Amino acid sequence: MNNLTVKIKLILLMTVAITALLATGMAGWLGISNVTSSMKEIGEVRLPSILGLD
Repeated sequence: MNNLTVKIKLILLMTVAITALLATGMAGWLGISNVTSSMKEIGEVRLPSILGLD
């Protein structure tokens, strides 16, 4: 690793940072998607059942 130039080291660092950023963003996107589908189920399936108990 000592024989690499500063330019190559910076390129590698940026590649790792961008990859980590994309992975974190994708995990967040999937999490929000799961929450959205759960909220949709609550609103369309479970809430009408609860309101029908009156």
